[in-house]
Amino acid sequence: MLTSDIRLEPSLWIAWLAPLVIPIVVWAIAQSLWSKPGAKREIDAKNFRAVYVAATSVLAVVVPLTGSLVLEVRTSESSAALGLLLSAVTLAVFALVVGAYLIFKLSTLSGDTLTVEGGPGSSSAWMAIAGSVQFSCVIAFLVSALIGLSLFAVTSPNEQGSVGRDSGPARYALLRDLPEMGVTQDEVKRAWGTPDQSGEGWLLYRLANSSVTFCFVDDDLDKIIESRSEDQDAVQAPC
Repeated sequence: MLTSDIRLEPSLWIAWLAPLVIPIVVWAIAQSLWSKPGAKREIDAKNFRAVYVAATSVLAVVVPLTGSLVLEVRTSESSAALGLLLSAVTLAVFALVVGAYLIFKLSTLSGDTLTVEGGPGSSSAWMAIAGSVQFSCVIAFLVSALIGLSLFAVTSPNEQGSVGRDSGPARYALLRDLPEMGVTQDEVKRAWGTPDQSGEGWLLYRLANSSVTFCFVDDDLDKIIESRSEDQDAVQAPC
């Protein structure tokens, strides 16, 4: 499945946007609870700040790691897996921004006790609301990332397979585009360069963790085979 095709699938957008509803719902509930007059709570400012410092520090590391996973999963057959990981990145970035802002505001407060009072126009209720939203973003991020990775593991292509004239699109993550069936050996060499191994009617190219073999019939590309890295040295006449 091509990346350009995945982006157009509704399942990607549903999987991406659906988890984002969670912090919105939490915000609405927290806003409703803290808008009631008389709602009041005293919080240890030092402990309150430590929680968000820890969460924000972890998120600062997790965001780029999850982003790199997105680049890997974009080759998956499951657009839902890609959508869930994109949602996880979005949630993590939002939680990181909210957490950093909370840390900044908490650092400007004096005293060891933070009094949060509810009611219309309260100047301190926003802190409890923002804390609830940030916590919900972290939980939604963990759930989305876990489900997305599970889907990717289930739907990822087999380690070895072939693509023939009558088969569907290539399922493998390659650094270069696969040529169309029917092209000549010279056209493949122009696109892929000098093969690492070749024989009568076939060309083999070694990649980082696999090898790709192009099989020709009467100098026309008839089949494409991918082999795992541990099988590369055993390739003699694969076609």
